[in-house]
Amino acid sequence: MPNVLQRFRPMLVTLVAAIVVGPSVCWGQSEPELISTHKDWVVYVYDEGAGKVCYMLSAALESSPEIGGRAEAWVTVTHRPSASIKNEIGVIAGYDYQIGAGVNAIVDTKKFELFSQGDGAWLLTVEEESEMVADMKKGRRLAVVGISLDGSTTTDKYSLLGFTAAHRAISKACS
Repeated sequence: MPNVLQRFRPMLVTLVAAIVVGPSVCWGQSEPELISTHKDWVVYVYDEGAGKVCYMLSAALESSPEIGGRAEAWVTVTHRPSASIKNEIGVIAGYDYQIGAGVNAIVDTKKFELFSQGDGAWLLTVEEESEMVADMKKGRRLAVVGISLDGSTTTDKYSLLGFTAAHRAISKACS
């Protein structure tokens, strides 16, 4: 398997700009700092001005079917202590989801329903986020199933190897 950092490096700048950093870099955010790598998960921290943000991410190991022009798919888990946010799970599909179509995340065999907007999807409640994180710690695989604007049903498969260690690392960094 290729080095995880080498695999993530090309998409990291796009991911950070789109999700984490956005236009607020102008207001004093620091650049994300690599904290650690845990098998298929990478951990970063940065200061958004109001406080630390710690997040972990993994790219899909497999995506099907192939959609022309699709960017890489990602899953993130974020802690923002200054906003009392913990275990915020985000999915970046690499394409825009069909409006009104739900997205399913399946941890081993347990299904979670997410809402989508553009190319992102999230759980509806804090309780669901905590439950999904607990299941991801025990699980082996994560699959995310969504529908693209053209009606194609896609499945992105992620490894949960290293998830628990990466989650410990973001929890420690943002304690």
